[in-house]
Amino acid sequence: MQDIITDLGEEQLIKRGYDAITVTVGVYLDSTDTITESDDLGAITTEPTNTNYATASVTFSAADLSGDWGVDNDASFSFDFSDQTSSQDVDTFYVEYSFTAADTGDGSATAHLIATVGMTQARDIGSIDTLDVAAGDLSITVS
Repeated sequence: MQDIITDLGEEQLIKRGYDAITVTVGVYLDSTDTITESDDLGAITTEPTNTNYATASVTFSAADLSGDWGVDNDASFSFDFSDQTSSQDVDTFYVEYSFTAADTGDGSATAHLIATVGMTQARDIGSIDTLDVAAGDLSITVS
C-alpha cells in the first residue's frame, strides 16, 4: 500500500494541475501488483471483477491538508461488493485521468494511471457489501 504519483501523473500535474478535475477511482491489491512510478493502467491486474463493482467518478479540489497542499475528494462515494462470493483483498485506490500524454505519444486523450493511494488497511471484499469513502478521505499530496 503506497501513495505515489506516477510519471504520467507528474506530467498532468505540471501541465494542467489537479484542482477541480473529475477522475476515475478504482481499487486493487498493490501487494500483488506493486505499482511503480513508471506504470500505467495496464499494470493493474487485481482489480475486482464482480458484476456490481464499478469504478467511481470523483471530483478532486485543492486543499491545505495539514500543512501540505494537495487535492482530495469533494464528495463521498462507494464501491459495491455485495455480489462478491469469494475472498479477495484490496489495499489501494488507483486514480485515472484521460489526457493527451506526451510521455506516451498520445494522439488524443487517453486514460492513464496518475496516482495510487494506499488504504489504511487491506479489505477482503468477499466479507463486505460496500466500501464507503467519505468526502476528504482520498488525498493526494506532493511531498
